[in-house]
Amino acid sequence: MMSNTCEQIRERLGALLDGELDAASQTAVEAHLSECSECRAARDALESLDRTLGETLGMTRRHSAAVAERAVERWQAGLATAPSRFIPIRSGLRYFAAAAAGFLLAAVLFGPRPRPQEIVTEPVPAGEAQVATGPETVATIIQATGPLLFRPDKNAPWEPVPQDRIATFTCPTDGSLRTEAAALCELSTTDGGQIRLNEKTEIALPAVDRIDVVGGELWCQAPPDKPMQFTAARAGASAVSTWTCLAGSESLAAVPEEGAVRILAAAGVVQVATPGAPRSLSAGMVCSAADGEVTVRTSADELLYASRWMQPLMTRGGHDSPELARRVDALLARIGRTKVSFLLEQDLRNLGEYGALPLLRFVQSSSPEQDRDRRQTAMRILADTAPIWMVPDLIALLEDDDSQVRGSAAAALARLTRETQGLTPEDWQADRVRWSAGIAAWQDWWTRHGASCTLPPRGDRAPPTMPASELLKARQP
Repeated sequence: MMSNTCEQIRERLGALLDGELDAASQTAVEAHLSECSECRAARDALESLDRTLGETLGMTRRHSAAVAERAVERWQAGLATAPSRFIPIRSGLRYFAAAAAGFLLAAVLFGPRPRPQEIVTEPVPAGEAQVATGPETVATIIQATGPLLFRPDKNAPWEPVPQDRIATFTCPTDGSLRTEAAALCELSTTDGGQIRLNEKTEIALPAVDRIDVVGGELWCQAPPDKPMQFTAARAGASAVSTWTCLAGSESLAAVPEEGAVRILAAAGVVQVATPGAPRSLSAGMVCSAADGEVTVRTSADELLYASRWMQPLMTRGGHDSPELARRVDALLARIGRTKVSFLLEQDLRNLGEYGALPLLRFVQSSSPEQDRDRRQTAMRILADTAPIWMVPDLIALLEDDDSQVRGSAAAALARLTRETQGLTPEDWQADRVRWSAGIAAWQDWWTRHGASCTLPPRGDRAPPTMPASELLKARQP
């Protein structure tokens, strides 16, 4: 049975925990608690309740006092009118009952709201799942010589392609690409096609096999197993506005801001949609429209001129590039046979070291009697462009039957080595008696200096002690 002292102490526990007792009362309560285990348990229970209110409701016991007091009043009123069969509750428990009632009521009013019910998505049966994906990649940039602009769709703003991302940059469906001034670009489509863009050219990529040309110049090689279709997308395009490169075929196109669209077939077959019926172009044929009239003509020279802008991109394949070799052969074939041969010769010089190897191979493999003029032209260019790793080949050409070839070879050696072995280019064009001793001198020079010269692109090097008469055979392609 609880004593009056315990009842009084428990009435004061709340004030004790709230720091509201005076010093004498606090000393008396603490002295009682040190001796009474039941009152200590009551104090601990009240402390626990206080912590629970703070953690659960975000308030202290004092903040919920008003709620507790109202609950106590209603509870006590119920006890006063309760039938006698109910056992009276000791007054010492009144505070805890009130606190518990306040706690329960406060929990209802201020407690944390239940979490929203999580939505559980039922799994989609196999075969019916649909995976959301981004736009399909249709092309990858292979190389660029200057700044490029890109936008993912026609409504998006243009943004520069970071230089450090060009080698890995991909173009999605409906994306657009534009080259700035002095910038060339080459792309590879995901199905094996190749596209090159001249400066100030803009294209859109609605599909991997469909290209819209907004303006500029471009070259295309269709995949080996499927065609590629092109459309001049600018407003007011001429009667020639759509063309298709059949599988493996190549085309060159110019879509100017004003004037006629021009389509050239570089290889294979290119079909051009024209009013009335489509036209089929074979290699060397050109289709354009002027004043609404479509014309088709054959012009090998026009194809050479139209593809001049691609030469910097052709060097990507290196010195031994088959495409580069074909370009050199085509230019050599037209030199001396057109009024603008000087332009073609300048194009060969513009290739620099990259054009030197195809020129050398032509000189080495062609007939001095049948290709005299072209061999001499090639050697004049080599005198200005041959790299140091061609020294053994140039030494071999000092014994060529054509005096002009010998003189050009000597001029190239003098440029590369700052040596003449006491002979002028004119001496090399005279009788053998005048220059025969120079062969041994050049062999000796190569023996002493050849090891420090850079290797040719194919990685081999002629033995320095090989006689000059054998160097030509050793370096044949």
